[in-house]
Amino acid sequence: MEERANHHSEYPRTVTEAVDWLESIVPAGELELIAAMDVDDVVGLHVELGAYIRERLGLWSGNDALMEDALALHAVDASMVIVMALWQRLHQAARFSMSA
Repeated sequence: MEERANHHSEYPRTVTEAVDWLESIVPAGELELIAAMDVDDVVGLHVELGAYIRERLGLWSGNDALMEDALALHAVDASMVIVMALWQRLHQAARFSMSA
């Protein structure tokens, strides 16, 4: 997972775009593990995945559009919103595929 947006114009500007970006770079096996987690366990992702998001998506360096879309005043809060949005998308997709 070494993908990085190098310029402010390349950063995702919305939570949805950030989740799309994560889905494109996180290995499928890890995405499956995230999808299978209970919501209470998702908080544990905040340490490593949250730090990765904060650094790679410019939350420490002026990605104001993403901060605003996440309704966050602090980079840590924005990264948690993104982690939860990723989990929700993956978890819903996994539940849907199980019921189909």
